[in-house]
Order: sequence, then C-alpha cells, then structure tokens
Amino acid sequence: MIPELPEYSRSPAVVIGVNWANGLGLIRNLGQEGVPVLALDPRPDAIGFASRYAHGLVCPDPGREQERFVAFMEDLGRRLSPKAVLLMTRDQDVVAIGRNRKILEQTFHLPFAGWEVVHKIVDKRGQYAVAQEIGIPMPVTHFPADAAEVERLADRLPYPVIVKPTYHVEFGERFKSKGFVARGPQELRTQYQRAEGLSVLVQEVIPGGADSLYTLGSYLNRDGEPLGLFTGRKLRQVPRQFGIARAAESVAAPEVEGLGLRLLRAMGFWGISQVEFKLDPRDGQYKLIEINARSYLWQNLATACGVNLAYIAYQDALGEPPPLARSQVQGRCWVMLPVDLALTPGEILRGQYSLWTWLGSLRRIAATGVFSWGDPKPGWRYLYQRIRGASR
Repeated sequence: MIPELPEYSRSPAVVIGVNWANGLGLIRNLGQEGVPVLALDPRPDAIGFASRYAHGLVCPDPGREQERFVAFMEDLGRRLSPKAVLLMTRDQDVVAIGRNRKILEQTFHLPFAGWEVVHKIVDKRGQYAVAQEIGIPMPVTHFPADAAEVERLADRLPYPVIVKPTYHVEFGERFKSKGFVARGPQELRTQYQRAEGLSVLVQEVIPGGADSLYTLGSYLNRDGEPLGLFTGRKLRQVPRQFGIARAAESVAAPEVEGLGLRLLRAMGFWGISQVEFKLDPRDGQYKLIEINARSYLWQNLATACGVNLAYIAYQDALGEPPPLARSQVQGRCWVMLPVDLALTPGEILRGQYSLWTWLGSLRRIAATGVFSWGDPKPGWRYLYQRIRGASR
C-alpha cells in the first residue's frame, strides 16, 4: 500500500534504485536544481532515503517481483500530480520498465527509448552485433551455445579471456563478480562450467589497467540529438581488474565521443546512457566494452563538470528547454572515498599505484560517491551499514 504522498507544485522525478552512489547521485543532481524527488527502493534502509532532497518510498523489487512492481508503479503514477518523470539506475529496472512501457507511459514521462531498442542493449549480444555491423572496434568475442562449442574454441582464443554474462543481474547476484578470467584452455573449461545455466560470452582481455577505461556519458533526445555529452575515464576500480569505479576523472576524448554517438544512433537509442571503451595499447584503438542504457555510477562527476545529464533528461521529458550546453571542465575527479581510502594505501605499498598520483587525484576531487557536506545523512547511513556488516 502506498502511503500519503507530498503535494507537488512541479513535476516530481521518480528515481528507482537508490541504495548506492548511482541513485544518490541522481537525487542530488535533481534536488540541487529544485526538482522534487521521490526515491524508490526495495530496501527500507536504502541510503538515498536519507537524502535531504528526497522523499523515500519502499517498492517491490523490479527484478524479483516484476508483476507486483508494475502494479505498484501503476498505482503510484495515478496518485502523482503533476505527471512524474521516471529515471532508472539498474539493469533490472530497465528490464521491468522497458517490458511494461505501454502501461507505465500512461502515467509517467519516460525519457528513454522503448523496449524494442533497449532489449538489444540489456543483452550484450545485441550491442556487439550492431557494433560489428557498423565497424566499431571491439575485443575478440564469442557467444558459445554450449560446452561443445567452448571445446572447439578453446585452442584458438587469445588468452587471457574473460567469461562474463550477456545479462549481468543474475550472474552478479549469484557470484558477486563481473566475470571469470581464464588463462588457458583448461581454465576456460572450468570457468564456463561454473557459469552453467546462464548465458555467457567469452572475450579477450585487453591489456591495461582501470585508467585505460573511457566513458561517454550522454543524453540524446528522440531525434538522436545530443543535449548533454561528457567524457571521462576510470582511475581506479574495485575489484582492481574487473570491477566498478572507485575513482574517475574528466578528460577530453573526442574519439570515444564519436564512436559512442555512432553506436547509440545505429541502435536507435535515446535517453541517458554510458558507453564504455578500453584503449588497447597494442594497436591504439578504443574498443567497446559495454553500453548501459541508464544512468551510471559516477555520472555526478559530469554534473560537477557542467553537464547535468539527469536535469537535462528531466527538462526534455517535460518539453522544457534543456540547460544551455556547456563544454565540460577537464581534470576534475570523482572518488568513492571510503573504499578508495581503505584500499589504495595497501596497493601503493605493493607497488600497484604511485603515492603522488593518488594524492594528485584526491586534490582534484569535485564530486564523491556518497559523502557530501551539503547532504551528509546518506554518508552516515552508509558508514553505519558498513560497520554493522563488518561486525556481523
């Protein structure tokens, strides 16, 4: 049952999935522009609920209870006035909303492409098929149908390779990992067997660290026109080889921008997205890693550099003129401080990072993942959860 909701004089933004930096970033990016935010999450202790910019509401899990979630959203949409703008942070949200778009667009503004486009992005087979068709560089990638096909591939692959899911949600929940690395044929057989029952791909591992991973963050309107563009790269991630960003910086990357836009337009996608590439030192090419058809973890660095993708999407959804396009500020950093402060000193002692490079990135912080002096409660809730989890 949905409790009594606030009265809104302006269309609220509904942000789904607010228990991590991605959703919290959206809340702050919108709230700081005066947009009322309704934050939804299945967890009653989600950190986004503590934000001064949001009214929190517990909802059914879009991934595990899709039918209940859609019924909940129908009811919520009917109660909200003016009509709300819906934004998403996780792939399970994208799937649930995308599959039920015709129902939900009656009561929400949905500023992103329909399921006929989005399903090709959620499943990596669709991404790579289009990339290959239009000549976007990509790692050597195979989609084996079964163990027999893996056996045929085993002696022909450029090792090391990674076995990773075509749709990551179930894989991530089961293994708490983005994929399994195999350094030879026997290890490939073992790793493929571990993922039995899930749809996976086998892909060469491009050499280089996190600082070779570049992102195009963008908002494209229905006509494929970019109303907001941001390029940056990871500096450090967790886990160190295949993981999520814990530090990133704003950098000019015109080739990444060009490749990403060409791919998004070829797929017919519009809305907020992240297209990630890795710079291959062997041939100097940026090669496609993945597209995320939603906001991404460190998108509030774009806001700190002058490109507020969430607010641009909100205004475009309402038919209002988007903020005047600005060139992003270069060299600013985003850091997930608790994680980075805990891990980096040990990595420096092991010779994996330079002390001066690390300190340099900390001096250039313009945005953080959770902690904010202007909105401190989510940070304290996050810290409490980490301490409680460690004590258990």
